[in-house]
Amino acid sequence: MSLSKIIDNKKKSDILEILHYLKEQDFGFFTSEPENFPNIDFSLNDFPEIIKNSIIDFDKNSEHDLRSILNQLSELGCLTVELRFFDAITQEIFLKYLSYFKTSPVRTLNIVLKYSSWTTCKNMDQILLTNKRLSKVIVHNSPKKLLQKLNHQILIFTTENILDASCCGNISPYYFQSNIDFYKEALTSNTCLDKKVCVDSGGNIKNCPVMKSSYGHISNTKIKNCLDNEHFKKLWQIKKDDIEICKDCEFRYICPDCRAFTISGDIYSKPKKCSYDPYTNLWN
Repeated sequence: MSLSKIIDNKKKSDILEILHYLKEQDFGFFTSEPENFPNIDFSLNDFPEIIKNSIIDFDKNSEHDLRSILNQLSELGCLTVELRFFDAITQEIFLKYLSYFKTSPVRTLNIVLKYSSWTTCKNMDQILLTNKRLSKVIVHNSPKKLLQKLNHQILIFTTENILDASCCGNISPYYFQSNIDFYKEALTSNTCLDKKVCVDSGGNIKNCPVMKSSYGHISNTKIKNCLDNEHFKKLWQIKKDDIEICKDCEFRYICPDCRAFTISGDIYSKPKKCSYDPYTNLWN
Protein backbone atom coordinates (compact mmCIF):
# COMPACT_ATOMS: atom_id res chain seq x y z
CA MET A 1 0.00 0.00 0.00
CA SER A 2 1.40 3.44 -0.97
CA LEU A 3 1.92 6.28 1.50
CA SER A 4 -0.53 8.50 -0.37
CA LYS A 5 -3.41 6.15 0.46
CA ILE A 6 -2.92 6.11 4.22
CA ILE A 7 -1.53 9.55 5.21
CA ASP A 8 -1.97 13.16 4.13
CA ASN A 9 0.55 15.03 1.96
CA LYS A 10 2.16 16.95 4.84
CA LYS A 11 2.90 13.81 6.84
CA LYS A 12 4.01 12.01 3.68
CA SER A 13 6.53 14.78 2.97
CA ASP A 14 7.92 14.56 6.52
CA ILE A 15 8.22 10.78 6.36
CA LEU A 16 9.94 10.85 2.96
CA GLU A 17 12.42 13.43 4.27
CA ILE A 18 13.32 11.07 7.14
CA LEU A 19 13.58 8.07 4.81
CA HIS A 20 15.89 9.91 2.41
CA TYR A 21 18.06 11.00 5.32
CA LEU A 22 18.36 7.38 6.49
CA LYS A 23 19.30 6.33 2.96
CA GLU A 24 21.98 9.04 2.74
CA GLN A 25 23.46 7.80 6.02
CA ASP A 26 23.54 4.21 4.70
CA PHE A 27 21.00 3.02 7.27
CA GLY A 28 18.76 1.57 4.55
CA PHE A 29 17.77 1.59 0.89
CA PHE A 30 14.65 1.65 -1.27
CA THR A 31 13.42 -1.50 -2.99
CA SER A 32 10.35 -2.61 -4.89
CA GLU A 33 11.01 -6.27 -4.06
CA PRO A 34 10.65 -6.65 -0.25
CA GLU A 35 9.96 -10.35 -0.74
CA ASN A 36 13.70 -10.81 -1.32
CA PHE A 37 14.28 -10.24 2.39
CA PRO A 38 14.12 -13.52 4.34
CA ASN A 39 11.76 -13.72 7.29
CA ILE A 40 13.45 -13.81 10.69
CA ASP A 41 12.22 -16.37 13.17
CA PHE A 42 11.98 -14.35 16.36
CA SER A 43 10.66 -17.31 18.33
CA LEU A 44 14.07 -18.95 18.47
CA ASN A 45 16.65 -18.23 21.16
CA ASP A 46 19.59 -19.80 19.38
CA PHE A 47 22.39 -19.17 21.87
CA PRO A 48 24.24 -22.48 22.37
CA GLU A 49 26.02 -21.51 25.61
CA ILE A 50 24.72 -22.97 28.87
CA ILE A 51 26.06 -19.85 30.61
CA LYS A 52 26.59 -16.71 28.52
CA ASN A 53 28.12 -14.29 30.99
CA SER A 54 29.38 -14.01 34.53
CA ILE A 55 30.36 -11.42 37.13
CA ILE A 56 32.98 -12.27 39.75
CA ASP A 57 33.50 -9.83 42.61
CA PHE A 58 36.49 -9.40 44.91
CA ASP A 59 37.23 -7.33 47.99
CA LYS A 60 40.11 -7.47 50.48
CA ASN A 61 38.53 -10.46 52.26
CA SER A 62 37.81 -12.58 49.18
CA GLU A 63 39.40 -16.02 49.08
CA HIS A 64 37.78 -17.67 46.05
CA ASP A 65 39.99 -19.23 43.40
CA LEU A 66 39.58 -17.43 40.08
CA ARG A 67 41.32 -20.16 38.08
CA SER A 68 38.90 -22.79 39.38
CA ILE A 69 35.87 -20.58 38.71
CA LEU A 70 37.10 -19.82 35.20
CA ASN A 71 37.57 -23.53 34.45
CA GLN A 72 33.98 -24.20 35.54
CA LEU A 73 32.66 -21.34 33.41
CA SER A 74 34.64 -22.58 30.41
CA GLU A 75 32.95 -26.00 30.68
CA LEU A 76 29.59 -24.20 30.49
CA GLY A 77 30.58 -22.23 27.38
CA CYS A 78 30.73 -18.81 29.05
CA LEU A 79 32.05 -16.20 26.61
CA THR A 80 31.87 -12.97 28.65
CA VAL A 81 33.33 -12.39 32.13
CA GLU A 82 33.47 -9.29 34.29
CA LEU A 83 35.89 -9.05 37.22
CA ARG A 84 35.22 -6.34 39.80
CA PHE A 85 37.78 -5.37 42.44
CA PHE A 86 36.37 -3.09 45.14
CA ASP A 87 39.70 -2.82 46.98
CA ALA A 88 43.13 -2.12 45.52
CA ILE A 89 45.23 -5.08 44.34
CA THR A 90 48.85 -5.29 43.26
CA GLN A 91 49.90 -5.30 39.64
CA GLU A 92 51.45 -8.73 40.16
CA ILE A 93 48.14 -10.26 41.23
CA PHE A 94 46.27 -8.48 38.45
CA LEU A 95 48.62 -9.79 35.75
CA LYS A 96 48.40 -13.28 37.26
CA TYR A 97 44.61 -13.16 36.95
CA LEU A 98 44.90 -11.96 33.34
CA SER A 99 47.17 -14.92 32.54
CA TYR A 100 44.34 -17.32 33.40
CA PHE A 101 42.47 -16.11 30.33
CA LYS A 102 45.25 -16.80 27.82
CA THR A 103 44.00 -20.32 27.08
CA SER A 104 40.37 -19.65 27.98
CA PRO A 105 37.46 -19.70 25.51
CA VAL A 106 36.24 -16.43 27.05
CA ARG A 107 36.01 -13.87 24.25
CA THR A 108 35.20 -10.71 26.19
CA LEU A 109 36.68 -9.61 29.51
CA ASN A 110 35.59 -6.48 31.37
CA ILE A 111 37.37 -5.32 34.52
CA VAL A 112 36.61 -2.84 37.30
CA LEU A 113 39.74 -1.86 39.26
CA LYS A 114 40.38 0.44 42.19
CA TYR A 115 42.93 3.12 41.48
CA SER A 116 46.43 2.61 42.89
CA SER A 117 49.97 3.73 42.10
CA TRP A 118 50.39 1.31 39.17
CA THR A 119 47.05 1.95 37.41
CA THR A 120 48.38 4.87 35.40
CA CYS A 121 46.97 5.64 31.97
CA LYS A 122 50.24 4.66 30.28
CA ASN A 123 50.44 1.37 32.15
CA MET A 124 46.80 0.49 31.49
CA ASP A 125 47.22 1.33 27.79
CA GLN A 126 50.03 -1.21 27.58
CA ILE A 127 47.98 -3.84 29.39
CA LEU A 128 45.09 -3.34 26.97
CA LEU A 129 47.46 -3.51 24.01
CA THR A 130 48.80 -6.91 25.08
CA ASN A 131 45.46 -8.38 26.19
CA LYS A 132 43.02 -8.28 23.29
CA ARG A 133 40.26 -10.05 25.22
CA LEU A 134 39.98 -6.96 27.41
CA SER A 135 37.00 -4.99 26.14
CA LYS A 136 36.56 -2.42 28.88
CA VAL A 137 38.55 -1.41 31.97
CA ILE A 138 37.08 0.96 34.54
CA VAL A 139 39.46 2.40 37.12
CA HIS A 140 37.44 3.82 40.01
CA ASN A 141 38.44 6.13 42.86
CA SER A 142 40.74 7.91 40.41
CA PRO A 143 41.96 11.48 41.12
CA LYS A 144 40.81 12.48 37.62
CA LYS A 145 38.32 11.49 34.94
CA LEU A 146 39.32 10.08 31.57
CA LEU A 147 37.64 8.24 28.70
CA GLN A 148 39.87 6.68 26.08
CA LYS A 149 39.01 4.39 23.17
CA LEU A 150 41.64 2.09 21.69
CA ASN A 151 40.09 0.44 18.64
CA HIS A 152 37.51 -1.94 20.17
CA GLN A 153 38.77 -1.37 23.73
CA ILE A 154 37.64 1.27 26.24
CA LEU A 155 39.57 2.65 29.21
CA ILE A 156 37.67 4.71 31.77
CA PHE A 157 39.00 6.53 34.83
CA THR A 158 36.27 7.71 37.19
CA THR A 159 36.44 9.65 40.45
CA GLU A 160 33.55 7.57 41.79
CA ASN A 161 34.54 5.13 44.53
CA ILE A 162 32.81 1.81 43.80
CA LEU A 163 32.54 0.27 47.25
CA ASP A 164 30.48 -2.85 46.53
CA ALA A 165 28.07 -4.58 44.16
CA SER A 166 25.32 -1.99 44.73
CA CYS A 167 26.93 0.03 41.93
CA CYS A 168 25.04 -1.98 39.30
CA GLY A 169 21.47 -1.72 38.05
CA ASN A 170 21.65 1.66 36.33
CA ILE A 171 19.36 2.13 33.33
CA SER A 172 20.18 4.74 30.69
CA PRO A 173 20.49 5.05 26.89
CA TYR A 174 24.24 4.46 27.33
CA TYR A 175 23.47 0.79 27.98
CA PHE A 176 20.97 0.29 25.14
CA GLN A 177 21.81 -2.43 22.61
CA SER A 178 20.16 -2.27 19.20
CA ASN A 179 21.11 -5.54 17.58
CA ILE A 180 19.10 -8.53 16.43
CA ASP A 181 20.46 -11.00 19.00
CA PHE A 182 19.62 -8.72 21.93
CA TYR A 183 16.17 -8.05 20.47
CA LYS A 184 15.43 -11.75 20.06
CA GLU A 185 16.56 -12.46 23.61
CA ALA A 186 14.38 -9.63 24.97
CA LEU A 187 11.29 -11.21 23.42
CA THR A 188 11.59 -14.37 25.50
CA SER A 189 14.08 -13.82 28.33
CA ASN A 190 15.52 -11.39 30.84
CA THR A 191 18.24 -9.36 29.14
CA CYS A 192 20.29 -9.00 32.33
CA LEU A 193 19.98 -12.36 34.06
CA ASP A 194 19.38 -14.85 31.24
CA LYS A 195 22.11 -17.53 31.36
CA LYS A 196 24.11 -15.48 33.87
CA VAL A 197 25.87 -16.72 36.99
CA CYS A 198 27.74 -14.58 39.50
CA VAL A 199 30.09 -15.04 42.44
CA ASP A 200 29.91 -12.27 45.02
CA SER A 201 32.88 -11.02 47.03
CA GLY A 202 32.07 -13.53 49.77
CA GLY A 203 32.21 -16.47 47.36
CA ASN A 204 28.44 -17.04 47.17
CA ILE A 205 26.96 -18.23 43.87
CA LYS A 206 24.05 -16.03 42.80
CA ASN A 207 22.04 -14.74 39.84
CA CYS A 208 23.43 -11.27 40.61
CA PRO A 209 26.03 -10.34 43.25
CA VAL A 210 23.70 -7.87 44.96
CA MET A 211 20.78 -10.29 45.31
CA LYS A 212 20.10 -12.01 48.61
CA SER A 213 19.42 -15.54 47.34
CA SER A 214 22.50 -17.77 47.26
CA TYR A 215 22.71 -21.24 45.75
CA GLY A 216 25.89 -22.41 47.42
CA HIS A 217 29.44 -21.34 48.13
CA ILE A 218 32.04 -21.60 45.40
CA SER A 219 34.40 -23.42 47.79
CA ASN A 220 32.13 -26.47 48.05
CA THR A 221 29.53 -26.12 45.26
CA LYS A 222 30.00 -26.57 41.53
CA ILE A 223 28.41 -23.87 39.39
CA LYS A 224 26.82 -26.47 37.10
CA ASN A 225 24.99 -27.99 40.07
CA CYS A 226 23.25 -24.68 40.71
CA LEU A 227 21.71 -24.88 37.26
CA ASP A 228 19.59 -27.84 38.40
CA ASN A 229 17.81 -25.55 40.86
CA GLU A 230 14.55 -24.33 39.29
CA HIS A 231 14.58 -21.19 41.43
CA PHE A 232 18.00 -20.22 40.05
CA LYS A 233 16.65 -20.24 36.48
CA LYS A 234 13.30 -18.63 37.30
CA LEU A 235 14.64 -15.09 36.94
CA TRP A 236 16.01 -15.88 33.48
CA GLN A 237 12.48 -15.87 32.06
CA ILE A 238 11.23 -12.49 33.36
CA LYS A 239 11.11 -10.52 30.11
CA LYS A 240 10.34 -6.82 29.77
CA ASP A 241 6.79 -7.56 28.61
CA ASP A 242 6.16 -9.07 32.06
CA ILE A 243 7.34 -6.02 34.03
CA GLU A 244 5.06 -3.20 35.15
CA ILE A 245 5.67 0.09 33.30
CA CYS A 246 8.52 -1.48 31.29
CA LYS A 247 5.94 -3.37 29.22
CA ASP A 248 4.65 0.01 27.98
CA CYS A 249 8.10 1.41 27.19
CA GLU A 250 9.25 1.86 23.59
CA PHE A 251 12.83 0.98 24.61
CA ARG A 252 11.97 -2.35 26.27
CA TYR A 253 13.57 -4.56 23.61
CA ILE A 254 16.91 -2.73 23.53
CA CYS A 255 17.21 -1.94 27.24
CA PRO A 256 19.01 -4.05 29.85
CA ASP A 257 17.05 -4.92 32.95
CA CYS A 258 17.60 -5.05 36.71
CA ARG A 259 15.68 -7.35 39.06
CA ALA A 260 17.89 -6.58 42.06
CA PHE A 261 16.71 -2.99 42.53
CA THR A 262 13.02 -2.41 41.77
CA ILE A 263 10.73 0.48 42.68
CA SER A 264 8.41 -1.55 44.93
CA GLY A 265 10.64 -4.47 45.83
CA ASP A 266 8.41 -6.71 43.73
CA ILE A 267 10.27 -8.88 41.24
CA TYR A 268 7.93 -7.70 38.45
CA SER A 269 8.17 -3.95 39.11
CA LYS A 270 10.14 -1.31 37.20
CA PRO A 271 13.91 -1.00 37.81
CA LYS A 272 14.52 1.44 40.66
CA LYS A 273 17.49 3.04 38.91
CA CYS A 274 15.55 3.90 35.75
CA SER A 275 14.44 7.54 35.54
CA TYR A 276 12.55 7.24 32.24
CA ASP A 277 8.77 7.73 32.09
CA PRO A 278 7.31 6.03 28.98
CA TYR A 279 4.02 7.88 29.47
CA THR A 280 5.62 11.34 29.16
CA ASN A 281 8.66 10.23 27.10
CA LEU A 282 10.95 12.09 29.49
CA TRP A 283 14.11 11.18 31.43
CA ASN A 284 13.89 12.78 34.84
